[in-house]
Amino acid sequence: MPPSLTKNDARRESCFGRAALYTDPMCGQFLALKAWRDFLISLGMTDEAVAEVLNDVVKPTDAYPIVTAGPRLMHARWGLIPGWAKATPKAATFNARIETAAEKPTFRDAFARRHALVPVAGFYEWHQGRRHRITRRDGEPLVLAGLWEGDTFTILTRPARAQMAALHDREPVMVGRRQWQGWLDNSLFDPAVPPDDLFDIVDDDAAPVQDTLF
Repeated sequence: MPPSLTKNDARRESCFGRAALYTDPMCGQFLALKAWRDFLISLGMTDEAVAEVLNDVVKPTDAYPIVTAGPRLMHARWGLIPGWAKATPKAATFNARIETAAEKPTFRDAFARRHALVPVAGFYEWHQGRRHRITRRDGEPLVLAGLWEGDTFTILTRPARAQMAALHDREPVMVGRRQWQGWLDNSLFDPAVPPDDLFDIVDDDAAPVQDTLF
């Protein structure tokens, strides 16, 4: 452990590097969506080409396709870097709290002007040294609320409800199909909370123990 970090700080080290600390340690890995064509068709985007996502499991700083206003497909890196930043932020910016995003200098401009949809097959959360895979019960993609700036993006989180609260006190903000357009055109700022039984949570026994990171 670096001498400048406390034990608790070390447990929050992020994938941006040893000096970068989590500000909101939630949703640190997600499963890449494979059924992109079906998702784009549902948005009326029939001519867009999705670049190959090299990893099934996407982590902070990895490149991943997102959908922005238009709608338009954009390939961006996970971890929002504001335009005014002269260097990679020391605090990890792959998640932003929806309750405070409008006030935080790092996120407030993107929250006001640049919303994105981040469709994923699922995401991971660690609890008591075990990794849990969270997907939708109906097999459909989880469409997460994102913000973007330049060629980077972040995923918004909110307080966890019944299902997720057993694993973490936060959960990603979901955007329902009827809210996609409102979110993308920046007329919607607080997507409706999905049903409590949306998730299928599976203890991923084959996963290595990583609870010191996520």
